[in-house]
Amino acid sequence: MYTKIFSIILTNGTILIIPGLNFAVITRNTINDGINAGIKCALGVSLSIMVHVVLSISAINGVVSSHSSLFNAIKILDLYIFFVVA
Repeated sequence: MYTKIFSIILTNGTILIIPGLNFAVITRNTINDGINAGIKCALGVSLSIMVHVVLSISAINGVVSSHSSLFNAIKILDLYIFFVVA
């Protein structure tokens, strides 16, 4: 139980610290509208990422528990994407 919660927190934290469009939007809002707007924007981005991570984990769990052949196909596709990107 605690390992799953820790995994979600770690995944969410990793996504948040990687600079990207979220970082740009938060910085722009902070510069244009002040620190309070930046904090509200950062909390909104954090909440949306957390919801996305939880839904992704739930969907993968559903696929694993119901269709093992579909899960194997997803693993092969992920491996292919990994090698293409790397």
